[in-house]
Amino acid sequence: MRRVILIVAIVAVVAAIAAGVVWYVHRNTGMRLLARAELAMQARQYDRVIELSRAYAADNPGDWRAHYYEAQAQIAIGRYDEARKALEDAAEADPSRIEVLLSRADTFSRPALGKLRTVNLNPDARLDRTLSFEMIRAAIE
Repeated sequence: MRRVILIVAIVAVVAAIAAGVVWYVHRNTGMRLLARAELAMQARQYDRVIELSRAYAADNPGDWRAHYYEAQAQIAIGRYDEARKALEDAAEADPSRIEVLLSRADTFSRPALGKLRTVNLNPDARLDRTLSFEMIRAAIE
């Protein structure tokens, strides 16, 4: 009787380990990693987006989406140089993606918009003709 219980216990442990391995492999497949990165982006968990997109890129270096998602997270955090690097990798993977080019432009425009906001200029409004050229230059620099 003891042998039967021991054998059943061993089989149960081996089955649990096998199920854990299958679950882990299934959970971390490529498309699931990208889907999880998208969800993390919507939840504004940018460090998690970077982690998941880099994990996907390690297995799929030719897929532009991993680099693009990483860049979007880097932009949201304010790391524009790192975002440009990720966007360069995305452009190498698929040069025809317009999203990559627009995001690259965004990495240059966001810092400028932030500077404009610090000098009490409204970057979304029309340019006031009474503003001096020196005031605008000071805002950009």
